[in-house]
Amino acid sequence: MSQEFLACPRCGCLKFYARGDAGTMVFFQVNSEFWPVPTGINASDLSQADFSPVHCTGCSWSGEMNDLAAT
Repeated sequence: MSQEFLACPRCGCLKFYARGDAGTMVFFQVNSEFWPVPTGINASDLSQADFSPVHCTGCSWSGEMNDLAAT
């Protein structure tokens, strides 16, 4: 069963980043239940990340997870 991910409302990108411990960038996708999921190339620990706001990796958009669009 494939998982559906939410997209950037501006450009449609499916990958985002937030700031983790010590200001590091943590990359992830957001599932349809608004939960962050590590990307396939990144197994970062998301437990310490600050997800307010989230930033799109494809454009300059940043905002809340609730603002993301269904694909």
